[in-house]
Amino acid sequence: MSRCEILIRYWAIFLRRLIPAIRRIMLTGTYVGNTAASTAKAPAEPGTLTAKERVENYCRKLYETYENYGEVARRTGLDWRTVKRQIGES
Repeated sequence: MSRCEILIRYWAIFLRRLIPAIRRIMLTGTYVGNTAASTAKAPAEPGTLTAKERVENYCRKLYETYENYGEVARRTGLDWRTVKRQIGES
């Protein structure tokens, strides 16, 4: 992947996150930031999370980055419906 393609990909992700923030400012007049990031679970001590919880957290982090169930499924080797269920359970 060329440097230009990488920049285009990150720019697209940036815009996808910027547009809702601008809408929120236009509608409410304020911006409170990403509330989902503040509620994310902190890294756990070894042995405190089950395998299911680890998969859920990993899928959620990938989804926050790529915002696409298909891409998360491709990267994890899971079916996209499984990914959607893992992300939606918490």
